[in-house]
Amino acid sequence: MLPAPLTAAASASESAAASTVAEIAELVSVAPTPTASDTAPGTHLRTNAELLDG
Repeated sequence: MLPAPLTAAASASESAAASTVAEIAELVSVAPTPTASDTAPGTHLRTNAELLDG
């Protein structure tokens, strides 16, 4: 059996991990679904001139 302070620390750590997992799941669930144009090869690539033009 662990001493009480260690048991409390482990419990707090597990609780924090569970809430972090829940937060990540919530963020993923509200993320927009990529469209075909978002996922087409090369659509994310820009030339230097395009980047400089903003």
